[in-house]
Amino acid sequence: MENLTKNDISIGKYAGLGLFIVSLADIATFLTGAEERIPLVAYIQSLCFAATFWYMRKLLSENNISQFADLSLVLGSIVPAIFTVIDLSNPGQLSLSGDQPISTSAGGLYFSITLAIIFLNSKGVLGNIFRYLCALAATVFFIFGATQNLFGVELPDTIQILGLVGYLSVVTGVGIGSFMAWNKK
Repeated sequence: MENLTKNDISIGKYAGLGLFIVSLADIATFLTGAEERIPLVAYIQSLCFAATFWYMRKLLSENNISQFADLSLVLGSIVPAIFTVIDLSNPGQLSLSGDQPISTSAGGLYFSITLAIIFLNSKGVLGNIFRYLCALAATVFFIFGATQNLFGVELPDTIQILGLVGYLSVVTGVGIGSFMAWNKK
């Protein structure tokens, strides 16, 4: 178990709150009918996800999480920022071999695994509502990621609204959930 400092508590708390607030700005952009995300909002949101997941490790360390869960949260703190930078830079031009662009579409699958790990390891740390919101988001992201990336099936537009449900679940479950859990420290 790691010793928590006042800085850990402050950063963990406000990273979760920042994630929620910046995500509300992202949702407002979507609801106004914008075709693309605002790059600054997307980048700040990815940094908030990174900080929230990084400090979630410290929060969950009191539950003696496994090394796999800890590693998954470490990767979960790095992957959103990397994928956002790749998505924001001309994705058709950024490539490994010169002809095949780097795909970030499998990020939803990895993200669903990280959310499931948070759900499974946060009993007694996050409130049950926030834990189950993480489980709901993990399920939605897994369904979207599995159908599109593993099976190559494009979901119809009528089902795409479930993505908004998953999005709201993750920013509330992880963002507000971690904020509330850090408030108890």
